[in-house]
Amino acid sequence: MRPAYLTLVAFLALWPTLSPCATPADTIPITFSQGRILLPVEVGGQSHRFVFDTGCSCGLLFTDRALPLKSGGLFSFALVSDAAGHVKLTRRKRIADLRIGGMTLKRYPVIVSPPSSMMRQEYDCQGIVGCIGSDLFDKRGQAVKIDVRAGRMVVSSDPSLFAHEEGFRIPFDTDLHVPYVNVKTRADKERRYMFDTGFPGIITVRAKDLLDIDTLDTAVGATNAGIYGRSRLQSIAKIHLDSLSIGGCVFRDITTNVQSSNTSSIGSLLLKYGTVVIDYKHHTLIYQPYAYDHGITIGNQYHHVVLMYDGGSYKVTLVWEDTDAWRRGIRPGDRLTHIDGINIEDTPCAYMNLDMSQDHTLTLVSESGEEKELSIHRIKKEERRPIER
Repeated sequence: MRPAYLTLVAFLALWPTLSPCATPADTIPITFSQGRILLPVEVGGQSHRFVFDTGCSCGLLFTDRALPLKSGGLFSFALVSDAAGHVKLTRRKRIADLRIGGMTLKRYPVIVSPPSSMMRQEYDCQGIVGCIGSDLFDKRGQAVKIDVRAGRMVVSSDPSLFAHEEGFRIPFDTDLHVPYVNVKTRADKERRYMFDTGFPGIITVRAKDLLDIDTLDTAVGATNAGIYGRSRLQSIAKIHLDSLSIGGCVFRDITTNVQSSNTSSIGSLLLKYGTVVIDYKHHTLIYQPYAYDHGITIGNQYHHVVLMYDGGSYKVTLVWEDTDAWRRGIRPGDRLTHIDGINIEDTPCAYMNLDMSQDHTLTLVSESGEEKELSIHRIKKEERRPIER
């Protein structure tokens, strides 16, 4: 499931004041969990957990409880669309005192927008209260290096700090501070993809960005969610990409899906295979694969069903038709009740935090009360071998 990113349609605000204690380079500890980059952010002297989401064009709070906020001023509303295409008029405020590493900002502008119950459940399971977007670093011309394996993010006000680092140099442009890169699949021409660390996958593709790609399977359902709810039911195709190239770095053996969305995206799973420097001043990504020689084989497993939190429990929202799950009668609307024989109806975070390195048996109940079982097999370690550029 794809977490929220925000596209700001209208956001009138004064940019915050930067405290003199900002340093040329800060090393910030991060946690990479469920495909999200989680970092500590100090608000009013208390530490909170935020998501760093490059697909988010502005700061975002999911709650304003017990946080020191100020009015956004005369123009204190913004029209915002989420990842699932929902649009909402939301209130703008400013955080009086926000600190990330050694950088302190006064009156940092944010959108205050409580999420849907579905996304609220996911954020609560991970203790997330807000989102830091690309605007924070883009407006200041900073560079950010993300290394999820080492568990750190380095932020520099002097992008030349990373100028001599080795790696694939990938130019990008921005739209409302959000970076977009060119991606090439097969012999197809390069197309524009959002670089979105809020999307916990390797790639998702809109239909018109692919030509002559074989469909592996189809389904009607929902796999996409934003902070205001899940996407509408739609026809979705599963596809296989032999390879794709981003700035000359080749990835191969990728399974993903095609939807009628507005944007194709490269997601946070890119960070599992290497570090990335985002140089907002020079509009350049530097991608540094971990111990690979010019290429990465993904070989990702694609689960037979998608479950999303809805109405107090996790429910099936999509079943691929050419799978054992479909043939065994699993259908959209079936409700998850047990994991490995343990009732989780009162502890929905158990599914969110499921260890996918192990096999599991899920018990589902249909709307008519019929009980069904679904086996989930562990995800094997990625095959790692060099390929030619």
